[in-house]
Amino acid sequence: MNTKYLIFSSVTYALRSMTLLKRFGLHSRLEKIKSIQALGGCGYALAVDASILDSAVSIITGEGIRIVDILDSR
Repeated sequence: MNTKYLIFSSVTYALRSMTLLKRFGLHSRLEKIKSIQALGGCGYALAVDASILDSAVSIITGEGIRIVDILDSR
């Protein structure tokens, strides 16, 4: 599985996004990421399969939630 990580500024935004994706039948996994350059420290990410990346981003941003960054698999 080719995984992409959607980075959020808080666990609240990550959890809201996870709930949104679940409502649309899309699987994601919450992870704490130790070092996020864009945030200057730790952050929270949703791991999603690359095949649903465009849909996930569209759904999340459509609800006004900001994705700080998108990273490839570690």
